[in-house]
Amino acid sequence: DVTGGMPTHDHGLPTEPVAREKAPGVYRVEGVRFHMHGAWEMIFEVQFEHQDGQSRADTVKVSFEL
Repeated sequence: DVTGGMPTHDHGLPTEPVAREKAPGVYRVEGVRFHMHGAWEMIFEVQFEHQDGQSRADTVKVSFEL
């Protein structure tokens, strides 16, 4: 899942990005649009199955300024 927005403006992204698998374990995020300058963040939730058969999830937040 891909979400994000401008935390200081208290709104999300103006689009609904989608992560698509391009090759095994390689993903591309499409449909991202930033409509103004300022502080943004993108949040990626990655779900995967570990070698022991257990499902796992990790969340990564990337903060940046445009």
